[in-house]
Amino acid sequence: MKFTIFVTEDCNLRCTYCYEGNDKKKENMSYETADKTIDFICNKELESDSDYTTIVLHGGEPFINFDLIKYIHRELVNRLNDKEILFDITTNGTIINDEVIEFIAKNIKNISISIDGTKNIHDTNRIYANGVGTYEKVIENGKRLIEKGIYVRARMTYNSNTVKYLYESVYDIAKQGFKNIAPISDFMDKNWDDSHIKILNEQISKIIDIKKNYPDIDISVLDKQFINKKKGDCFGGINSYAIDVRGDVYPCTVCVGEHDVLLGNIYDGLDDKKIKNLIKIYISKNEECDGCTRFDYCMSTRCKLINKKVTGKFYTPVPIYCGLERVYVETTKKLCSL
Repeated sequence: MKFTIFVTEDCNLRCTYCYEGNDKKKENMSYETADKTIDFICNKELESDSDYTTIVLHGGEPFINFDLIKYIHRELVNRLNDKEILFDITTNGTIINDEVIEFIAKNIKNISISIDGTKNIHDTNRIYANGVGTYEKVIENGKRLIEKGIYVRARMTYNSNTVKYLYESVYDIAKQGFKNIAPISDFMDKNWDDSHIKILNEQISKIIDIKKNYPDIDISVLDKQFINKKKGDCFGGINSYAIDVRGDVYPCTVCVGEHDVLLGNIYDGLDDKKIKNLIKIYISKNEECDGCTRFDYCMSTRCKLINKKVTGKFYTPVPIYCGLERVYVETTKKLCSL
């Protein structure tokens, strides 16, 4: 099972594309709520026959509430001692210190740092509240993690404005020493059109050349198995949960704060009727996607909650995902011809 814990809503950045919005609240999860969250997770795991569980520590910027992260980690390890726990965290990389690095090295299975590419591209979008860019601090801290032997995933968001710099951005991150680069489209950007998809296709074709100079790095958009992996039905609220700082429970990270998919809370329990209604939505098909050759691979056919957040309708696909699938087909053909 997978549990995402929002340890804070606070963030020291004001990224221009943040899907959580930039009117950041300062609220941290309390220890009382953390204890109830831990109880919730342990009770759910008692019902599961899985040998492992995944815990995603989320924010805001999660390391703002580092003491609570350490507490949650310690308590879950002690109480779920018969299961393997995979801890995952994504950070903006700006407030990493020696203690944080030591904790990550010992306890975090997957660490992602948000880096959007070159200094110019990164500092256009990923800025402090005072408008100052964060590139130099993020690169410095990323390299500190790498030097400690930590395998860091560079999570690189691109949108319709920056897609034309995608090759340049990936190349810059590769030169900085990162071995795992994951370019991810801004699905909330409503300005994507066919001209941007054409640019994206051209940029990914150029990225193929980066592997010639850096053959040992993993670039997600060039991973044939990843981009052609069939996606099963989502069952958020059954095998995954996202718990916010107040203990409200949602099916997944992307819909936290969306009242119409609020499942309940860790104090009063979950609404079984809402969960059953969601399952009906999950297993229903997007009619306009019927017949698409990429039906089994596309995020929009799997994740009805992303569709709802972006388009306002559960069964209306997100435009960028349709474009991405077309690009992935072309990329696969190019990779197979090498």
